[in-house]
Amino acid sequence: MITLPDFETILMFIVSSVLLVITPGPAFLYIFTRTTEDGYKAGILSVLGIETGTLLHVITVTFGLSSILIKSDLAFTIIKYGGIFYLIILGVKTIYTANKNLHKDRLIKKIDSSAFWSGVTISALNPKSILFFVVFLPQFINASKAGEASQMLFLGLLFIIIALIWGLVFVFLSNKLGEYLKSHFTNLRIQSYIVGIVYIGIGFFSLSLFTK
Repeated sequence: MITLPDFETILMFIVSSVLLVITPGPAFLYIFTRTTEDGYKAGILSVLGIETGTLLHVITVTFGLSSILIKSDLAFTIIKYGGIFYLIILGVKTIYTANKNLHKDRLIKKIDSSAFWSGVTISALNPKSILFFVVFLPQFINASKAGEASQMLFLGLLFIIIALIWGLVFVFLSNKLGEYLKSHFTNLRIQSYIVGIVYIGIGFFSLSLFTK
């Protein structure tokens, strides 16, 4: 039986989701750096990758798998630190690539193909996303109704739609800023250094939060 939340609950969830989506985080900064460095197409692929990772969280929480991950210290530790170290590795790789004399077309092709999968990885290995769907999402589920799973799935997909819309708008704005920066800072190697440092900085900042 398919059951949807009440209309008032949906409105409250939309407001809460909008506030959460526009709050800067690792995914937010990843989309920004990808777009400003590599352009509009890479930004779009980054958003699609991030939301594909979010869809994985929606599916796992709908079928109760996220609760299992939370209760497993080993599994949650792997996810928690896996995403952080992936960002650091991505930053080091970006700086390393800047020192290699690759053909421009080959470099763009590689960046475009990796933007989606890097977004999936960052989103899927984001422990805050797991906590959001395990702790925050159930607050909007009406337990007195049947079909808790269908309510979670509906709200999860609604969250993805909201995040997708904001992501596309953010890509447009970031691309404009990226074009401005590229017109004033033409040294591509320096641009790559900056992007790499940003990735590494995000990783270590997230690491400091989780080790407190």
